[in-house]
Amino acid sequence: MKNLLLIFLALVILCSCATMKYEPPKFEPVVKIPAYKLPPDPFENTEPPIPIFKKADGSPATKEEAQLICYVPKELDKITLRLQYRKEIIESLVRLINVQIEMTNVMADLERLKELKAEVYKQMWVDQVNTTSINKIWADIEKGGLSAIIIAQLIVILSLAL
Repeated sequence: MKNLLLIFLALVILCSCATMKYEPPKFEPVVKIPAYKLPPDPFENTEPPIPIFKKADGSPATKEEAQLICYVPKELDKITLRLQYRKEIIESLVRLINVQIEMTNVMADLERLKELKAEVYKQMWVDQVNTTSINKIWADIEKGGLSAIIIAQLIVILSLAL
């Protein structure tokens, strides 16, 4: 009887050791690219447009006395270029760069989801293998127990018959 109890305890210990352990990996958070900031002004090192100060009658004046500020065509072109750069090029540049950043961030999220999906499938597979092996071991123990009961009953019947 002690031998059967020891065998049963050994089977229970072996059953608990036979399972696989799942350890989920540690995921690093996805590093997102920050929004785009404008580059330094390309006109920073260029000479600013030189104004011509005039009074209302058209005579030259100082800055404080002037009622009109005039520019020669060359200086006016400098102003026009700066305005064009500010209005059109910067807006489209920022829009395009932010679209690229959004695409990169979405791709990073997709990669993270792919890794997470693989880990979930791995965990499900490990759980399935563990469940299957435990069920098989308990079925074997149940069969062994039923066989032992049958053998014990046969021994009792034979001992009563003799």
